[in-house]
Parts: sequence; structure tokens; C-alpha cells
Amino acid sequence: MAVTALILGACGDAAEVTIEVAAPSSTSTSATTTSSSTTTTPPIIATDATAPTIPAWNGHDAAITWTFDDAFPSHQARVVPYLDELGRPATFYPACSDVARDPDGWGAVAARHEVANHTMTHQVAGPDTDPAEVTACHDLLTDTFGAEPATFAYPSGVVGDPFLQYSRATYVTARGTWGFPSHVEAGRTPDWYALPAHSVIPADEDPAGTRIDDTVTAIETAIAAGGWLTIVIHAIDEPGFARMSFADLERMMAAADAADATVWHATLADVATHDRVRRNVDRVSPVPADDGSWTWTWSVVSGMTDVGVRLHTGTGTIVHDGARLVPDAEGFVELAPRVGAFTWIPD
Repeated sequence: MAVTALILGACGDAAEVTIEVAAPSSTSTSATTTSSSTTTTPPIIATDATAPTIPAWNGHDAAITWTFDDAFPSHQARVVPYLDELGRPATFYPACSDVARDPDGWGAVAARHEVANHTMTHQVAGPDTDPAEVTACHDLLTDTFGAEPATFAYPSGVVGDPFLQYSRATYVTARGTWGFPSHVEAGRTPDWYALPAHSVIPADEDPAGTRIDDTVTAIETAIAAGGWLTIVIHAIDEPGFARMSFADLERMMAAADAADATVWHATLADVATHDRVRRNVDRVSPVPADDGSWTWTWSVVSGMTDVGVRLHTGTGTIVHDGARLVPDAEGFVELAPRVGAFTWIPD
């Protein structure tokens, strides 16, 4: 029978399309909140079928990205073995001058974790900053590791050109502000090129001695809210900025384990890739075809990784990159972010 479905365009304009589908049921809408406006997710299907969905944080309750800046000796000597033991990938932001001095050591880190762009010499963004600080670092990382870096971190958290413009054209995200901004909420789109992060503050700026307590609270709050927290760490048991102890790091990790929730510990590039696909798919209007199938597309962004994006098939079959995907026991398949589309065939 012919059923009318309401499809909303990207600008919110409505149009009625008559398609041939199975027995109808009522349609519904849900609200998706972005950082600048509230948009309406289009009704997906005007049938009794259950539409496909991408769960937030790759099916976990929350996400945490651990980032380590400026190539302190403890990062290779103590942090990497510790993270490997826990099975938690992290993101490291050494200045590329440090990578050039120790390509083998950082290459070993990059084999198991993300090592990304933090400029050649840790220069802060400004009108007189040489663009080669970011472009040369990108090239050096590419040549050293055999793959292009996927993200950028602004030295000292200062967001600005020439780094901002380059990041927008080259990376899936760029870590920006530091201090105590909120985590990224599952329902609110962040500024991908000034991504908020929580930094462990320097000890001399913490006369009350509560800085690690503040970080633990930020972890607990983000997990309880079902969000994504990026944590910025520098010196560990050594001289340097925002020095902390290894016991402090263990306490932070324990706080993430203590919550009654599942937490996705993943690199900045992987979480950003997954979340950009999820948010894009949630807000686009699927396109119906004469055969009753529906196709979703998303914007493929430079720097997207090959992290699998888990999609629940609903009551239907998924065709992706020319192949019909076989769901696992829980009804999930994995999408490749850089393919940019999938087709759903209702049962």
C-alpha cells in the first residue's frame, strides 16, 4: 500500500513523499541539540520496522581520551607500558623536534597509540607564527610513521591561525581549550577544532591541593552524564609543567573503573571519528529508493580513522561499501567511516 512519510531537509523544510512500504504505523521525531542551535531529526521510517541506529561512544556509557603532551621522559618509560597493561590506547602530543631526535622510540609508541601534531617546537598560535610549525610537523610524522596524523593539539591551548585553518582542512579534530571546561555531551555537538579538554593544573596554581581531586571529579561527572572527557597530562614524577605523581595517574585511572558504567578508552582521533559519523547520520535525512530501501550518507572529513562505527541494524539488512553486512549476535555491524554511506533494506 502507499504510505506517506515526512522527510525533512537539512534546512528543516518539510516535503511529503509517497512510497511503497509495508503496513504503516505512526512516525515520531526526536530533538538533537547542537552547540549553536536545536535541529529536528527527521522521521526515519513510516512502517512498523525499527530503523538502524548508531549508539553513542561505540556502545559504551561514556568515553575518556587520555592525552600526554610535550614528550616527557616518563611518557615512554612508564606511561606507555602502563597503558598497554591496561589495554587503553592514548594520544601523545610530542613536539616534532622531539620525534626527530627519537624516531624509533616514538615509532614504537605510534604502533600502539596515537602520536599526533603539536607543532615542530611547541609554538603558540599567533599572527607572527610560521605556518611551517604545523605543516612541517605533519610531514615529519607522516614520513616517520608511514601514515598521516589525524589530530592536532594547540600548544598552551591557544586556538588561532595558522593552526586553526590548517586543522580544519587536515584533521578530524583539534584539541583546544584547557582548564576546566565541561566534557562533550552526547547530545551536543562540540566545536571540533577547539575541542574542550580538562588539564591537570600546575601544582603552584593549586594552593588548596585539590587539583587531582578536581580531575577525579571531572572523570566521575563525565561518566555519570554519559559524556566524553579528554584529559591533558604533562610531567609525571619529573621536573616540568603541571607535574604530578604516577600515583595520581593511577588514581585517575581507578576513578574511571569505579563507576557503575562502561567506559570507552580510546584515542582522540577514534572517538572524534566515531562521534562525527554518529552525529552526522543522526541529523541527515535518509533517501528512499523505489525498491523500499533507504540510504544514509555522512560527511567524510580529513583525518578520519578506520575505527569501526557500530550500527544496530534494526529490523533490516545493511548494505555498505557494496556488501551486505552480517550482524553479530547483538544485531550490530561495523561501518567504515571513510566510505560515507550505508543502505538499509527493511525486512
